[in-house]
Amino acid sequence: SSSVKGAGPGGGASQASAGGMGGSHGGDGGKTDCNCRIAPAYDSLVYPVRLGSGGGAYDSSAHHGGMGGGAVQFHAGDTVEMNGTVNASGISIPSWATAGGSGSGGAILINASTIKGNGKLEANGGNKGSYSTAGGAAGGRIALRYRVSNQYVGVFEVGAGVSGTSGTPGPMNGTV
Repeated sequence: SSSVKGAGPGGGASQASAGGMGGSHGGDGGKTDCNCRIAPAYDSLVYPVRLGSGGGAYDSSAHHGGMGGGAVQFHAGDTVEMNGTVNASGISIPSWATAGGSGSGGAILINASTIKGNGKLEANGGNKGSYSTAGGAAGGRIALRYRVSNQYVGVFEVGAGVSGTSGTPGPMNGTV
C-alpha cells in the first residue's frame, strides 16, 4: 500500500502502517504513530484568508483523509450583522470508516465599520475515525476587523478535533 499527504500547506502526513495525521491551520494537526513531521500552523492571525488543509491518508485507495474547511470573507463599508451560523469547519472521518487523518478548520474574516449580532462562527478541526492511529485536525482561524465598533456577542468555535490515542501531541485549537 502507499501513502498520500493531505492537500494544502498544513496537509497531514501519512504512513501506510501508522494512519494519517490531522491537518494543521490555526494550530498544529494531531500526530499518529507515524514518524513524520507535523505541518506547522499557517495563515495570518489578524487577516485569515487561507483554506483549511486535508488530513493524511492511510493509503491511497480506501483510507482517505478528510478535507480542510473553506475560507469565508465578509467585507462591508458600513455594518455587518451576523445572526446566523457560518461554518468553515474541517471534515471529520466517519467513526466507522478509515484510518485517514481529518481536515483542519478553515478561515472566517469579517471586515466592516461595525460588526454586531449573536450568531455562531465555526472553524473547528475534524475528528478522527474509529482507528486509534488516526489523527484529529487543528482548528482554523477567525478574525473580526472593525473600524468603529464591535458589538458582536455571538459564539466563536475553533476547537481541535478528537485524535487517536496513539498520537502525541494531539491537535491544537485554532485562533480568534
